[in-house]
Amino acid sequence: MHAQDAADRSSVASRLDRLAKATAKLLDSSPELGAEFGSLVPDVEPAEWGVEAIAATIAGWLAGAIAAKSLRARLAAEARAYAAERVKQERGVGFSPSAGQ
Repeated sequence: MHAQDAADRSSVASRLDRLAKATAKLLDSSPELGAEFGSLVPDVEPAEWGVEAIAATIAGWLAGAIAAKSLRARLAAEARAYAAERVKQERGVGFSPSAGQ
């Protein structure tokens, strides 16, 4: 390995380590997510896992967290739309939430 390659890997490893620690601190406000993140990205030195493994783990976890949040938002929107449609069917076609005010 060339000296520049080693320096680049060390720099990336250092940044990933800081990113993992900063993410873990941000997740302290959500014990469930913090525990999940901590179980996937334990507090280890980058040299123990390797830069690629840590980067892939963080990227995968973040992608999963974003997908889960998107799914929750979509399900909530669909539930609201379903509920509105049920109310409309039960109360009549012309139902409007502001009509009774």
